[in-house]
Amino acid sequence: MRALALSLITISSASAGGSPGVLQCQNVRLNAPLAPEEEIAGFQVALDGTDRVVFLADVVLDDEFDALTVPQDGSAPPTLFDINRIPGRFLNAFPQIASATERAVIIGDFETLDVDEIFSVTTATGGGPLTKLNSTLVNEGDIRSFSISPDDNTVVYLADQDVDRREELYRVPINGGEVLKLNGPLQTSRSVERDFEITSNSEYVIFRAEEISFVRDLFSAELESGNRVQLNENADNRGTVSEFQVSPDGTTVVYQANQETDNRFELFRVPVAGGTPIKVNGPEVESDVREYAISPDSSLVVYLISRASGNTFVAELWAAPLAGGTPFHLTSAISINSVRGFEFTPDGSLVVFDAEFDNSREIMTVPISGGTVNRISGSPAQIGFASEFAISPDGQRVAYRALGSDGTTSLRTTTIAGAMDRSLTGTSVVNGGIRDFEITPDSLQLVFTGDFLTDGQQELFAVSLTTSGPVRRINRPLPEGAEVRSSGGDDFQQSLDGQRVVYIADQNTAGVKELFSADIRCDDLFADSFEATDGG
Repeated sequence: MRALALSLITISSASAGGSPGVLQCQNVRLNAPLAPEEEIAGFQVALDGTDRVVFLADVVLDDEFDALTVPQDGSAPPTLFDINRIPGRFLNAFPQIASATERAVIIGDFETLDVDEIFSVTTATGGGPLTKLNSTLVNEGDIRSFSISPDDNTVVYLADQDVDRREELYRVPINGGEVLKLNGPLQTSRSVERDFEITSNSEYVIFRAEEISFVRDLFSAELESGNRVQLNENADNRGTVSEFQVSPDGTTVVYQANQETDNRFELFRVPVAGGTPIKVNGPEVESDVREYAISPDSSLVVYLISRASGNTFVAELWAAPLAGGTPFHLTSAISINSVRGFEFTPDGSLVVFDAEFDNSREIMTVPISGGTVNRISGSPAQIGFASEFAISPDGQRVAYRALGSDGTTSLRTTTIAGAMDRSLTGTSVVNGGIRDFEITPDSLQLVFTGDFLTDGQQELFAVSLTTSGPVRRINRPLPEGAEVRSSGGDDFQQSLDGQRVVYIADQNTAGVKELFSADIRCDDLFADSFEATDGG
């Protein structure tokens, strides 16, 4: 492996801001200068084509967070999301934007202090008059969570609207109108779980509800009529549904339950409109199914199980057709000790996974129909352990983390076929690591965080995924003790086109978390009126 100095462009400390070794990008601060005690509570890049960032900050009143919007490139100052203020009111969460209807949905105590309700508001001017979506709440009632349907016309929300501390599910048009309860009768102390999901065709919502203590059944409700059916079988009320997934085409629900055996959670499938559940896995499941995922074309489900092998257990990948058929073993063609995570390629033709093999860890692929397992990461003798990976959106490349025996970390890439494996970053400082990494939506760049240059100081970087080039540091050199990290939520998010990244860091003053943006290609210079005020 080449040394770091050979794989990165070294530039002078003057042009690098005192940090030689990587190409230094320009960046812009998106928030206005913060007064003492003010803070950025979190942010969300709007992936609706508007090139905006929504962030929360207590810039009006201390500890009372407002939503603000700002262009991703910092070309204009931030403006308040125009929502009427009640003294002391609190914004509960980020506005979720429904681009097709030019509405945003938000939770807050905008009408009654300390009572969280759900509203929609126009996004045409960044705000405007609020439309309350929920019905009158019982005393001490609140909105807990919500989801907007894929067609952007309906809001499904969870609230203890009728009985305090009994969380139930409701639907309402995004512009306001009739509120319809979607679950059936519940005992006062029972609730709908928070992992509900609207189908891709916006026709049904799938949810779990605890109608009997420690027993969670699975239901489907039509958004239009509110008609509800139970999807799982649980005749003696001894089983429970632990989790579920809806197929991408919106027709089938696969769920995990101890429906047939008290101490074993297996997989079952059922139409979203209801019907007879059918077990997906076969007798190969000796204990719980550990993980599972439905293929992009909704044709099969892949699942991970543990199986006894002598005095140890091995983790194996299996697949089963959703239309019915015999499960088949995906990893039977190679002696694998333990499979870790797995993902489908975007076209659904391959499963990519990392697994233990010959006392090392490697990245591998296998066709979803079964067949030859292909080892695509570099030789363990040269790169060390391969662990964690990301598949490019175009399905052509895989990036993965390599852990060297010398205490260094690097990011590498290979084609999906396992050709042209190479280092993207060179090696980190000793004991330095990679915290998180993502491939950009255009499949051209890799963005990552970690204490790559300085042990214990997390920063943000980018590097080309497809061509040899320098690692680029996105943040400016940080004060001692500072880092790129959010106290809650994402440390960074990408823009829709993958050319910009927004991040939180105490970049200017240690301990003061602020919001920044940069063009990760390092070819965009910003005119930042905020930075000019503090010597940036």
